[in-house]
Amino acid sequence: MITIYNLSGLPVSKSRNLRGIRTYAGKHVVQHVRIWRTSKGGELAVEFDNGATARIDFADFYVLQQFVRNWRNAHGALLSVNGIARFTVSSEEPRGY
Repeated sequence: MITIYNLSGLPVSKSRNLRGIRTYAGKHVVQHVRIWRTSKGGELAVEFDNGATARIDFADFYVLQQFVRNWRNAHGALLSVNGIARFTVSSEEPRGY
């Protein structure tokens, strides 16, 4: 279950799949995308312009990077990979981390 929380920590959107976060990004600008490699694959954290946040686990870090590259609403957002600032999200970034 993917849950998006507002600044107060209250859920504002829930979804069983990535469509929920993509729909929310259609209404609110993605400000910052953070991805981490974990022992179970990867983790995505997204911050929106209204302060809302979401965290999503991925089973495969490569799939996570590909999702972010292909997510056009996130293009131009700040990007951090494994805690290190890396330019902005684009069709070329993140790749190969």
